[in-house]
Amino acid sequence: MGVKTNIIWGCLWDETLQWLVESGSKTYAEIKNSTSWGNYKDSTFKYEDTNGIEATKNTLNSTKIPTGSSEYTKANNIYDMAGNVYDWTLETDGSRFITFRGGYYSDNGSSIAAFSRIYGKVPSSKDYDLGFRTYLYIK
Repeated sequence: MGVKTNIIWGCLWDETLQWLVESGSKTYAEIKNSTSWGNYKDSTFKYEDTNGIEATKNTLNSTKIPTGSSEYTKANNIYDMAGNVYDWTLETDGSRFITFRGGYYSDNGSSIAAFSRIYGKVPSSKDYDLGFRTYLYIK
């Protein structure tokens, strides 16, 4: 039997966060205050910039970093789930608005943590702080 792969569109946030806790990669406290593992305004870590040079992202410095450029923002082989840019999800609030999650680089990880839901954008919205993630599920 060969390897099966599926592309998954849309992020199942609650299930992914629960999996991170169950796998031992993160604790509930880290999920509720993701400052310690995401690219937020109140986090400091080393990363590789677009030229491949090591740089430091300092506290109170709102800097979007290249996706996957720091082990600091990695949780169980998932990069940038906390901070950097908000991710669109398939969730809605029961109206025409869609939910996005994860926070972005100008947020504080303690106030807009990875588990937070943010409502109020229509699907046609676009902004510098919005993004999406692709998944490859290998079974």
